[in-house]
Amino acid sequence: MYLDFYGLTEQPFSITPNPRYLFLSKHHREVFAHLLFGIRRHAGFIEVTGEVGTGKTTVLRTLFLELEQEEARIAYIFNPCLSAPDLLRTVNREFGLAHQAPPPELHAALNTFLLQENAAGRTVVLVIDEAQNLAVDVLEQIRLLSNLETETDKLIQIVLVGQPELGALLEKQELRQLSQRITVRYHLQSMDAEDTAAYIEHRLGVAGWNRGHLFSEAAMKKIYQLTRGNPRMVNILCDRALLIGYADSIERIDLPEIRRANQEVRRHQADSSFSPVWLWLLLIIPLFALALWALPRSEKEPLPETTILVNPQIDPFTHEVLPFLRQTPTEVNRRNVVNSLLALWGGKPVAAAATLEDALNLSRDQKFVVARLQGDLAALLRLRLPLILEVVDAAELRYLLVTGQTAGGVTVVLDNGRTVTISPSQLAPYWQNRAYLLWKNPLNLSLGQGPFQNSREIVALQSLLSNVGKDVPASGRYDDLTRAAIRSFQHEQQLPVDGIAGMQTLIALYRESRLYGYPIMLTGGGEQ
Repeated sequence: MYLDFYGLTEQPFSITPNPRYLFLSKHHREVFAHLLFGIRRHAGFIEVTGEVGTGKTTVLRTLFLELEQEEARIAYIFNPCLSAPDLLRTVNREFGLAHQAPPPELHAALNTFLLQENAAGRTVVLVIDEAQNLAVDVLEQIRLLSNLETETDKLIQIVLVGQPELGALLEKQELRQLSQRITVRYHLQSMDAEDTAAYIEHRLGVAGWNRGHLFSEAAMKKIYQLTRGNPRMVNILCDRALLIGYADSIERIDLPEIRRANQEVRRHQADSSFSPVWLWLLLIIPLFALALWALPRSEKEPLPETTILVNPQIDPFTHEVLPFLRQTPTEVNRRNVVNSLLALWGGKPVAAAATLEDALNLSRDQKFVVARLQGDLAALLRLRLPLILEVVDAAELRYLLVTGQTAGGVTVVLDNGRTVTISPSQLAPYWQNRAYLLWKNPLNLSLGQGPFQNSREIVALQSLLSNVGKDVPASGRYDDLTRAAIRSFQHEQQLPVDGIAGMQTLIALYRESRLYGYPIMLTGGGEQ
């Protein structure tokens, strides 16, 4: 109705998922990284929860695009209201296997398929959406599927996605075995104010808007205040605001339109949610209050105060990390961190070597570039790639693989796969500001410090810049427009701003383009 008035080609705020409108906020990128990390590490079970409308399905669609056919085979179940036998039949059908047979035969067919895919180097992934609706016996069937494994590897990666009730369901006593197997957990939060504004602008742009800001800054802030960044609620409110603007011939949406839209949305929701149930509640609540008041006084006494004892905070680096490193032979620690890092990239393990750098150099056959870095931890973390830190304990070199960062510090993976969060202050006495990382340079761009001279390289660089949202024509010339785009990108990524595509800038460009399989470091509030 309002499309022609605003010059739009289609509805920008439809609540129907559309890949063309894909927008990943900071929280969406974090949960996406957690999913990739868990699947590529063959974690076994992954749990993702989030409120209605936070974009869980959007993240799953992005995941499916990332895990190409050559890398993974995916079964996606979005209607989990099934019996245990029906679930097994559905899983087999999704993988193109025989599914009209007794359960033992279904299990055998699935196991054969999983072994074949494992031998071919592909990861098999089962994704179950709306998993909070699963019955207990069906979840037990899913746990049994996870028993299909080799001596060294899980044959199927299972992702459970649902509303927060999923977490409560998994805490049931009869599901404790399943809950204990979940190694990667993440609760998806709504967008912050900055991402909410970017989300609105992005959807308008895809729908054809190109005339500045259709929503005023005050309107954007009000939208965030009213929706708390829930993408579905943002869509509903913005759609209603545009309809109001069209009806009143208002060319720019401001605070009055947002307030009116909110009132109309709330009135509609209130009207649709009022039902006979509310009439019963209105009758029952006063009766319940009267019954409570009639209780003897002794039954209405307040509960006595209870003192809760809290264990003192333990330094995880001193009490967990150091003892573990000290009891692990140097060569084992060195080999494990290198191969764990390669696994994050989807690479193949390498043999033992005399030094960490020698071990990393063995990965060059797999087209990896080895970078040896010096610098403060904050600067290294801005690269947002997994790092190996070199620590010194009693003159002995040991190594820690850093896979994430949180408000409390950095997440390190010990050789047994357990993760521990340690603070920089705990790490400082042992770390000598030396780190290593792997990266890939699939476009074979030069690593010199000066601007590229080769026109092929310049076109490839300009293509990378376009992939990260910079409007740079593929001119083949390292011109002022290209330098300005690089400076803008460097500023956004908190890198040294010099207009030159050096190693750190190239790493960030490849990483942010999302086209080259970079294992982005986990950040934020996820729990593994």
